[in-house]
Amino acid sequence: MSSTLSLFESADFLATTARGAESYLFDELTTLGAQNLELVPGGVTFSGSLELATRACLWLRTATKVLLRIGLAEPKNEDELYEVVRAMNLAQWFDADHTVAVWAHVNDEVFRNSHYVSLKIKDAIVDDTRDRTGRRQDVDTQDPDLAVVAHVLQGVARFYLNLNGESLNRRGYRVRQGQAPLRESLAATLLAFAGWSGGRPLHDPMCGSGTLAIEAALIATNRAPGLERTFGCERWPAFDPEWRALLGKLRDEARDGQTAVNTQILASDIDPKSVANTRTNLAVAGLSDAVEVSEADARDVRALEPAGLIVCNPPYGERMGDDAEVIALHEDLSRVVRGFSGHELAFISTTRALKRGVHLKPDAKLEVFNGKLRCQLAKYSIR
Repeated sequence: MSSTLSLFESADFLATTARGAESYLFDELTTLGAQNLELVPGGVTFSGSLELATRACLWLRTATKVLLRIGLAEPKNEDELYEVVRAMNLAQWFDADHTVAVWAHVNDEVFRNSHYVSLKIKDAIVDDTRDRTGRRQDVDTQDPDLAVVAHVLQGVARFYLNLNGESLNRRGYRVRQGQAPLRESLAATLLAFAGWSGGRPLHDPMCGSGTLAIEAALIATNRAPGLERTFGCERWPAFDPEWRALLGKLRDEARDGQTAVNTQILASDIDPKSVANTRTNLAVAGLSDAVEVSEADARDVRALEPAGLIVCNPPYGERMGDDAEVIALHEDLSRVVRGFSGHELAFISTTRALKRGVHLKPDAKLEVFNGKLRCQLAKYSIR
């Protein structure tokens, strides 16, 4: 590689996810072979090679970002912040021909303004580039070649490069969607929480744009969720022929490892537009044959044969303002499913709707955030 960090040299990383979902991301990273894992709010830190991190971009289902740490310091003021960035080995990552943007997250007594911190870091990077090359690179906050993320928390500043670029939850298949859709990575988290790995039937009777069913189909076919997208690191100056060949090899291995669906996956919705959206998204994903789609009222859901998982993301929050109607919808579905012996029922919804609308004792509950909305995952066994 042209950078001083080889593909197989150990480095430090941070993978991010929805707050509350960290343990499922931890499990995924463990499976991939990451080392020195540590849970942090909204993510997992780990060590490994760039090869491992590239594989993580391709395979992580519950993650939103994979960040490579390029610096660690304890600056006492803004001048020190500027200087510690200048002191990092910026030449291995940045040049004048590739655009850059900086985002900062701060929770610190000294550094309280995230926008100002972003500007100081940006100044240090572009000034370094100018001094080395005689030119400054352009800043592009919409679609940068290199996205820098800085976390300044309780006196410690950590500096990262975003390997994935666009959020990992954007698999590329959801070209049509309704209001306030469920993030793909959070849908995968709900399936992991429910213990679904593709070995038993599944039905989403409120499928919306089909996200839960498509994520289930990706799991059932052993499809890498990042297989059909590109990553931000592919635009880095350091993305040389060796790294390109590695990524090509990983993609080929992922394609070769796909399997056929060996269980029934159903998606239905009472809204014809949602059904059409689901079919379109399945076609884009190349999974039309993996999921049976129909127009039906969730209240008419039927037992699966053999017994399986009923999973759904009912309308709530932004999508439905009438609290009584939300609760009634939960009551009606849980009342029907209560008669399905041997099945499991899993929701992502609000705590209030689950508590007042689902009159079953949950096996497990987990608080997560769907964007800024506080939600709860809940799983129930029907005996």
